Amino acid sequence: MEKNNKQNKSLTLNNTQINENSLFTNISQIIEKRKYQAGMYANREVTLIYIKIDYYNYNEITYISILARESQQCQ
Repeated sequence: MEKNNKQNKSLTLNNTQINENSLFTNISQIIEKRKYQAGMYANREVTLIYIKIDYYNYNEITYISILARESQQCQ
């Protein structure tokens, strides 16, 4: 791999000209897209955790309330 024209920032690899700016831009876009998608996935999973905790708490509180009510009625 040898550097060619510094102004155009291009390389020659196996007789193929590669534009470094274009290469950098494309790789940067791939990385940014994946970072965004990873962030969305993480946010979704955290949201699901809170939903499941709320669901569990609601069911537990409801069950305990029913048991307490039945206990008071039996006395």
